[in-house]
Amino acid sequence: MCPWPGPEDPPGSWEGRSPARNYPAMACEYFTHKGVLFPCLDYSPENLSYVENEFQVRDDDVFNITYLKSGTNWMVEILSLIRCGGDPGWVRSVLNWDRAPWMESWPGLEAALKYPPPRLLCSHLPIQLFPKSLQRSKAKIIYTLRCPKDVLVSLYHFSKLVHLFKDPGSLDSFLEDFLSGNVPYGSWFDHVTGWMGLKGNENFFFITYEELQQDPWGSVRRICHFLGNELSEEQVAAVVENASFQSMKGNKMSNFSQLSDKYMDHQKGEFLRKGICGDWRNHLSETQSQQFDTVYQKRIDQPKPVPEPELAKQPAPEPLPALSPALANPFTTPMPEGTSEPELAEAADNHTQEAQLEPEIPHSAPAESGSQSTETTSSPTSLQERPSPSPQSKEELMPPASREQFQAEQEADDSLQKAWMAARSTPPPQLF
Repeated sequence: MCPWPGPEDPPGSWEGRSPARNYPAMACEYFTHKGVLFPCLDYSPENLSYVENEFQVRDDDVFNITYLKSGTNWMVEILSLIRCGGDPGWVRSVLNWDRAPWMESWPGLEAALKYPPPRLLCSHLPIQLFPKSLQRSKAKIIYTLRCPKDVLVSLYHFSKLVHLFKDPGSLDSFLEDFLSGNVPYGSWFDHVTGWMGLKGNENFFFITYEELQQDPWGSVRRICHFLGNELSEEQVAAVVENASFQSMKGNKMSNFSQLSDKYMDHQKGEFLRKGICGDWRNHLSETQSQQFDTVYQKRIDQPKPVPEPELAKQPAPEPLPALSPALANPFTTPMPEGTSEPELAEAADNHTQEAQLEPEIPHSAPAESGSQSTETTSSPTSLQERPSPSPQSKEELMPPASREQFQAEQEADDSLQKAWMAARSTPPPQLF
């Protein structure tokens, strides 16, 4: 049996403190919070502010982050099964929104605060509204990306079913709303570019919906490797089988058939509709597709149309041992190929001696004599530069290999904080 039964009441629970309890639950109505639309049902500005500023991310948290209709519930099923070694007992006995609560809604926030560690949490929040405490944690983020044309079509049909969202109207009008970001959770383009700014950090993992479809076994192995939870081939096969669309569709704990009529009109259709790639071809006209491509090229800044689902697949790599932080960190400059260990040690010693002679300027070119580095003055004030190591410092006394790893880990931490601060402080492009 899986050891994660679901949320439990801890001391000092959230009960009675939620600011959203008195907020009017008006179905099909929206409010704007920091430029992003949210449904009034189960959401409030107070709740969103609490999540951003007060919610405490834990080091052992795992976040399943997506834009809407990008494979969120599929990933919940995969992650739930990985935790249980492929055993379907948990996914067949506990509702998926209890296994992985949406922390930005007030029911989800209460569940998240009661959840025993390690927590599995979901979110559609754009990065600028995500808990600030993430940058001080070692929590793992899994970001699933899907062909945006399929996202558009799926969200269009979904909006007709749920009471959280307004009726989408015609596909033409909904296309305009989607491209301008006038939909719940805001612009797809801002969401993707914001979160993908963390790409390269060792605690950030992204995968495509199309890759999950085309190579489920390789995808599950990659996710397991990222989580540090390696499974046997039999267990991987069990995860793939029990997380398949047909298995989820037949599982009342995963197919949303238990969702209250308050949230969804079950007479209009099923929550799990098709679960395929490329369905946009059955709905978008050539004119609509070209309109999408034009905006996509402007917003994502790529000189080509939106990639088709079959082109969005990332080839699954062969199983590799875990990379050292120095190799995984994009800001680390590797030594020339073939450098021997004594040469590495000598280079590290030389670097330390040079650092003692002049202040370190993180991730920037050396300043010319008599000039000041613009990189240093533009760094966020909340980030503290590490002082140059003294001859008797803990770092200096380390063996060369340990010192190199220590420095790489510090740089990795800095890179996450800088990417996080840049993503939060840079306003999204406004083209509409």
